[in-house]
Amino acid sequence: MPTNYVKQKIPIHQKMVGDAVRLGNKTPYIHTLVELDATHARGLLRTYRKDGGKSVSFSTYLLACCVKAIKENPSIQRTYMRNNSAVDFNTVDVFYPTELNQKNPQVVSSLIRNAEHLSLIDLQHAVDNVDDHIDGNRKVFMQLPWFVRKLFYTLWLSIPRIRKAYFGTVYFSSILNFSGDRRAWGVPIPMHGFGIFIGTMCDRLVETSTGIENKSMVQITLSVDHRVSNGADMARFVHRLKHTLEFEDLTAL
Repeated sequence: MPTNYVKQKIPIHQKMVGDAVRLGNKTPYIHTLVELDATHARGLLRTYRKDGGKSVSFSTYLLACCVKAIKENPSIQRTYMRNNSAVDFNTVDVFYPTELNQKNPQVVSSLIRNAEHLSLIDLQHAVDNVDDHIDGNRKVFMQLPWFVRKLFYTLWLSIPRIRKAYFGTVYFSSILNFSGDRRAWGVPIPMHGFGIFIGTMCDRLVETSTGIENKSMVQITLSVDHRVSNGADMARFVHRLKHTLEFEDLTAL
């Protein structure tokens, strides 16, 4: 009798994503959905490309804005540790999951270390050169039962130095390059003290002090661990991010 389904083996990268979601599900996140004006930033990028600058995606420019805002307010990436303690990381290591190969899509994750010291071009290079190689040790590890892997994760996440080395300090992901012209937010389940998810971008009419203007608006979701951060922390970060995105010029970095 013919079947009406196809059974497939889950790729290792997808299993790793599943592990991260399992761990993130245990964290009491609070989220905020914001919409920021990207008109100024898009104009800067157009001028930058016209003047012969290297190709930089708008998603990468947003990442640069977020990194700068975190650098100015590093406590936003405060991370809960065991025994009612927390750790403040003084560098920005971005955990960056993305999708490769549109014909046979697969999600891979990379770490962009010391992102606060990288230029816009260096950030783009890091984004474009995601390594999807899985070494033998990781392959063996992912074959272990979940309860064994969980024991290792619990140990690694309890040691700040190891946690930072393996998982970074902040989560950043985006569907901007895959989206259409509809307004949409995403609510991720990161395993970090702070997560940033870039949704869609679309043009719409906005009332300003000078009248009705057509603006490019981008949707962003911010998530923090409520055990160590609060709504006021998120509000301060949004204020910094808004100023960086809407008024500053990062193309010179």
